[in-house]
Amino acid sequence: KHEDAGMRILKKLSKGSTNNTEIPVLLHENNILRETSELERKRNGLPGLLLPRFIDESIGAKHILSGSDGTGVTSYNMNLFIQRHATLPNLFNSLLISPSPTHRIELSTKLLALLKVINSDLQLFSSGPYLCGDQFTLADIYIFPVIERIVVVLSTYRNFWIPPSLSHLIHWYKVMCERPAIRVATADRTEESMRTYCYEKESRNEYLLEVYECYALHEEEQFQQLNDDDGRAGVNVYRELSEEVEDRERMAICERGKSSCEQCVIS
Repeated sequence: KHEDAGMRILKKLSKGSTNNTEIPVLLHENNILRETSELERKRNGLPGLLLPRFIDESIGAKHILSGSDGTGVTSYNMNLFIQRHATLPNLFNSLLISPSPTHRIELSTKLLALLKVINSDLQLFSSGPYLCGDQFTLADIYIFPVIERIVVVLSTYRNFWIPPSLSHLIHWYKVMCERPAIRVATADRTEESMRTYCYEKESRNEYLLEVYECYALHEEEQFQQLNDDDGRAGVNVYRELSEEVEDRERMAICERGKSSCEQCVIS
């Protein structure tokens, strides 16, 4: 039974979740810290997103990502961009999991509009490739994981692509991918990861597609149940079952019309 510490935390959060609970979630020194929702920020007047600031203020070297330029202008712009792009994670998630084709078209339109905003924001400062010019800040870190998933996941499961016309966003993404820390974070899975989690693919892109497959197919409950019952490290029971179903369907087709089956003709 697949039950590592990370999975236990996610199950706990899932059981106690409300519509106001959002990803990402941070586990820090046995404390579970979650992000605030857009509704909570509007209702309670919360100042933007909490986790990026917590990371910059509390983990590792302090305040190196908050735009400290001595004037406060970079910090102001960083916070402005973070708030302006705050709906990006939810748009990605909603587009991926929505079962309605009509709703997905609406979400695609909204997501594209926000990507155009980000592309325009990247043109505001000519001094560098980042949102705040030549300074790499939390504003860049906040949107990068979602942009990566748009590039890899949405292009596969929802036929959503970043259009070539958003050239500044595409250039920013390429620059971000070359940063040493980003290259570590987006590297292929480690041996420890392969020994721990119930996924089979090692390469980064294939792994992301495997992780999000059940959400794109609206079968996350089936995935959860299968891995609760039979999950084990390095084995995706959900994908194994899907492949078995596909094999049975192919065999049924073959039995109905052997004379036209390419495999039978070749053999």
